[in-house]
Order: sequence, then C-alpha cells, then structure tokens
Amino acid sequence: MAEFLAQASWNEKREGLSAKQPEIEKHLYSHNLTCHRLTMMLEELQTEAIPTADSKKLQQLHRILQQSMMLGWPVEWLQLEISTPGFDVAISEIAEFETLRLGFLITIKETLLGVYDKLTNPHMTEMANQPPQLAHLLDMKQALTWVQFILPEELTHSPLQLATLQETFGPLGEIAEIFLFKPRPEGFIIFNGSLKIPIIDEILSPQHSLIMIKNPNHSSPPIRSAAAPHYPTRRPALGTLVTLTLRGCDRHEATVVAIEQNY
Repeated sequence: MAEFLAQASWNEKREGLSAKQPEIEKHLYSHNLTCHRLTMMLEELQTEAIPTADSKKLQQLHRILQQSMMLGWPVEWLQLEISTPGFDVAISEIAEFETLRLGFLITIKETLLGVYDKLTNPHMTEMANQPPQLAHLLDMKQALTWVQFILPEELTHSPLQLATLQETFGPLGEIAEIFLFKPRPEGFIIFNGSLKIPIIDEILSPQHSLIMIKNPNHSSPPIRSAAAPHYPTRRPALGTLVTLTLRGCDRHEATVVAIEQNY
C-alpha cells in the first residue's frame, strides 16, 4: 500500500492533454480507480493484529474512500469563481478538480503512512504536528492552490514551456504539479499550500514573455497594471505612481501604498 501511494497517484500524464469531455472523464476514472484500489487493500488487512485506535482510523479511511468515489463529474462543486474571458472553462474545471483530488490523496497518504510508522515502530515518539483531518473529497479544506495560465503562441515546444513555467512561477511558491494542454499552449499549475497572488492578469517571464494568468483566489476580474512592472519579476516601490487599466473602463492613476510582505 505504501508503494502504491508512493508511485501510482503521481505518474499520470501531465503534458499534451485535451480539454474535451473524454479527458475530463479520464481524471474522474483515475480518481475512482485510486479510491477503489486503496479500498480493496484496506479490506485485505488483518485488522485483528492492529491496535484499536489505529484500526478505527483505518475503518474511517475505508469509509471515506468508498464515499469519495463519484459516478459523474461534480459540476455543482466546481467553477465557484467568476470565469475570466479568454480562458478555457473546461481547463478551469479540471484544475479545480485536480487540486481537490491531489489534496485528498496527500491527506490519505499521510494518514496511512502515519499508521504504518506507528505499527512498524511502536516506540516512536508521537509527532508534534497535528494529524491530517480526514474528510470526504468534496468536503476537504483546500491544501493546494491552482493557477491557470496561457503561454505566448511562440512557446510550442513542451520542454521549453515547462522550463519557462518553472522559472516564472517558481518564486511564487512550491510547485506540486504542472499540467499542459494542447493544441493551445495553456494549462494550470498546482502549488503546495495556500498561495497568495496579487490581482494581476499577466506575469513577465525571465525570457520577457507575457504569460496570462487566471487567479481563482479573486472573485472579480483581475486588474492589469499597464505602466507598472509585472509581478514577480519587478515591483513598483511604495509611493510610486502607476496607471491601472480596468477592463472596459478608463485608465486611472493610483499610488502604491502597501505591498504585502509575502509578495
């Protein structure tokens, strides 16, 4: 089971994906297959040899895995944020689902490995960290963050796309997964933890290419800073006069009064 968790969930195709319905169904199938295999493994365990507290935790895990298998795409749980013009809505749905799914599997993995460590080393000291909170897939607290992107049309070669994305988004936080779709050079990135991004819709890469981004953390359309440098490569200093362009509105001048320390 530990071997399966270490490999099977993370070695799926991430590049050259399609946003059409069959590709969406593949993500759902992959999720259900993982839940089913883990459920079968848990049923094969000899629970009589496991201490009561750990046995109850495994029983809870078994129940949650069964409940988290889904017959159809969870439409009512996705697309919670406003759609951003120019971005593929299907890719947004896949990004949100994959973020939920990977966060769920990470929690399952941590729980199982925690029980495994206790059973193989009963004298080990209890970890000070809080154990992960087990819950149904769609009730999980967000442990990961996703950001959708559209690369410049000239970036068509997959290794170059991946390198550009790593160099551009790496300073924002720890990247967990990068998904690339075809034929248009776009996709999404999943970051570990809760990522905070300013309300912008473009990022300047180290190669001086502008990458459009969709930031689901904001419920309103992003603001484009027309005259100010783009985050995260450069930032305007406090007190700098910048010109902001709201979509469909006039240009407005504003003074930068604060920048969060995390940025």
